[in-house]
Amino acid sequence: TMKEFNVRLEPNTEIPLGDGKTLTVGEKLGEGDLSELLLCTYDNPSGASAHKPRTRWERLMDVGPVTGVRGILKVTRFQADNDLSSAEAETLATLFPEAAGDVKFYRYLPRPLTEPFLNFGKHVNVLSYIEGHLTLEEILQRMPKGIDFRDMVWMFKRTLVAIGFAHTRGIIHGAVLPPHIMVHPTGHGARLVDWSYAIAENSKASIKAYPAAYRDYLAPEVLAKQFPTPATDIYMAAMTAVSLLVGGPHPEQLAESDIPK
Repeated sequence: TMKEFNVRLEPNTEIPLGDGKTLTVGEKLGEGDLSELLLCTYDNPSGASAHKPRTRWERLMDVGPVTGVRGILKVTRFQADNDLSSAEAETLATLFPEAAGDVKFYRYLPRPLTEPFLNFGKHVNVLSYIEGHLTLEEILQRMPKGIDFRDMVWMFKRTLVAIGFAHTRGIIHGAVLPPHIMVHPTGHGARLVDWSYAIAENSKASIKAYPAAYRDYLAPEVLAKQFPTPATDIYMAAMTAVSLLVGGPHPEQLAESDIPK
């Protein structure tokens, strides 16, 4: 059963997770589509016990001994969205178990630091902190007329690698949109975050929700509540790539000089 706490998430508050593991709450970072985001620090000074079976979450994570690991608490704003937050945790658990050759893809994903828990009835995911990255939403806010196509190309290629890996695991991200793609401007790293909307390709289900601010980016089958396919993610990645060139999801605004040769 999922652990439940009733802790005020204020700076320097400690959350005892058991077995000597603790989370220390930090400053609020901001808000995502469904959740509040807070910095945290994870400590597991003893590491995995040699005498105690590891939980399914401990098998996914670097269980130490570790101290001072920076993370993010992702707390649903409303309990009605707990199912989406829980879906993100389960999706990441599906993506992370190691298989031959898969480790190289993990740098494109946020990684769980601990098992999820409830706090005042709200679902909390604890994810790795991604250093030095900006969302494409932030980049577009800074450069509303678009960016150089050469920068768009490397961002788009890395996004395709991330969704391609998910597709090999049978997972459709469902919201490949500017706020969910993070890139490192100089290191050229990239992460695809916010897996709350993800579904299994074989589930024969529609995507439950989407960020209303990005309606113009959405694949038609998302709006029509039809079953998505891997092409759904590729469509939204392509619309995001267009927005990087012209400042919005409007292919008709592409000039010939905007199109990479």
